[in-house]
Amino acid sequence: MGWMEGMMHDWDDRMHGWNIENIAFPMIALGLVCGVIVLVAAIMLYVNPRQHLLWGALIMAFSVLSVMSWMGGFGAGLITGIVGGILAILWVPERKRQTPT
Repeated sequence: MGWMEGMMHDWDDRMHGWNIENIAFPMIALGLVCGVIVLVAAIMLYVNPRQHLLWGALIMAFSVLSVMSWMGGFGAGLITGIVGGILAILWVPERKRQTPT
């Protein structure tokens, strides 16, 4: 490996300095917690649609926060969470019609 000595002679020592194994577990845990919170907020939005602003904001906030852990479900969870949160915030529950008496 004489001709590659200048560029890659030390690469093994440098890779061990990154400590990927020390940050992998917290990143995975953060991603799982964000995913569970988004799912709970979506269920609560279905159960109690009058609080759509709160649940939509929580869905959006934790979808964006999930970017800190493995890019928010490879981008799919991030995009669907943001779109779902925006739709939940903009959605207006149907009001019951009062029958004229």
